[in-house]
Amino acid sequence: VASVGDDPIAAVAGIARPARFFDSLRAAGLEPVSCQSLGDHARLDAQAIERLARIDARWILMTGKDAVKLDHAPPALRARCLVVEHRAMLDDGLLTSIDAAPGPPGRRTS
Repeated sequence: VASVGDDPIAAVAGIARPARFFDSLRAAGLEPVSCQSLGDHARLDAQAIERLARIDARWILMTGKDAVKLDHAPPALRARCLVVEHRAMLDDGLLTSIDAAPGPPGRRTS
């Protein structure tokens, strides 16, 4: 799991209910300086990538669904992006908790 320390973070989500993603970050003790909704199934075209590059935060947290769209982004931007994996904890088939953990794109966290 990557550590964001005290560095400022931003959150970006191109999912149907981005507020849930942003709320899960806060529940995990992370406080984004900005939260940006891209729209469900949004493409990360050159203009969108330029907007991401201008985000004033050391780290940009995003869903895995959005991180896979960073193939054409400059390496400096990709290095600032961390994928947040959500893990569900089950006890006897019942959901007991959900945890959010940031990590680098393309690498699974545990």
